[in-house]
Amino acid sequence: MKATVLEHSSGKRRTFFLVFDPGDTFLQPMIEFVRKHEIGGASFTGLGALSEATLAWFDPADGQYKPFHVGEQVECASMVGNISWMNDKPFIHAHCVLGKRDGTSLSGHVKDLKALPTLEITLIEHETRLVRRRRPDTGYALIDLP
Repeated sequence: MKATVLEHSSGKRRTFFLVFDPGDTFLQPMIEFVRKHEIGGASFTGLGALSEATLAWFDPADGQYKPFHVGEQVECASMVGNISWMNDKPFIHAHCVLGKRDGTSLSGHVKDLKALPTLEITLIEHETRLVRRRRPDTGYALIDLP
């Protein structure tokens, strides 16, 4: 994965553009990027094409994400997400819509993706650190705003 700063405004707000090469996975490089650049919170969008993907849907009955694998070439027609921190580790929360060759689509929570030929991400850093905590009343890990 390669990255560049597109914009650096006053304060701690930067805009990055990330390009994933063929065969690059999404999740671990994003986590490493967040750590390296000390990003406390951000929002991002993305698009590209993938050779495979693992997505999931959230089942509130047991509070678990149910993964499913997409093992074919698809378009990443749209991806949106945010970056926060949980238990002192970067937390990447992303959802995407994948377009199949027959024009149908799949969507879900991103567990991981593999770029082919590329995945392009525009990441906008926030000036505020976002922290995710497990809520005792629901058990869900949610962003905790003051």
